[in-house]
Amino acid sequence: MNKLKDYPETSNVGKLWSKDDDLILQNHIHNKNINYDNIALELKRTSTGIRSRVFQKFIYPEYNNGIDIAELSDKYNINQDALEMYIKKEKDRIKISLPKVSKEDKLDKILELLSKKDRFEQISQLIIKEDKLDKILQLLNEINNKLN
Repeated sequence: MNKLKDYPETSNVGKLWSKDDDLILQNHIHNKNINYDNIALELKRTSTGIRSRVFQKFIYPEYNNGIDIAELSDKYNINQDALEMYIKKEKDRIKISLPKVSKEDKLDKILELLSKKDRFEQISQLIIKEDKLDKILQLLNEINNKLN
């Protein structure tokens, strides 16, 4: 990566994205002008870096909103295999970044939230982060047993 910074065409490799860079990228995306090599030259980055930013800023949020991978592949001109790889990598990154919490701590947190009537949004967020619907019933049964 350091060597790429030495070339004028890729002098922004590894640098933080500026608001202007994101705006330029967004304009290309919304104008359906998605040629990753050309965008990379304009922003002095690599086409892989541009694809990664598009995935982070546009594709993954749409994927999380239920948009199909095939549709995203067509819309953003990235093949499905690459999208599936990006999605798996992002899910793995998120799993690694979430702190490990014991089942008892989760149960205590849910009980604490249940005791506050205005906190149902927080409960639903815990359930979404857990992303294991089969365990929700088990947790609810344990809550019921603990409350009785």
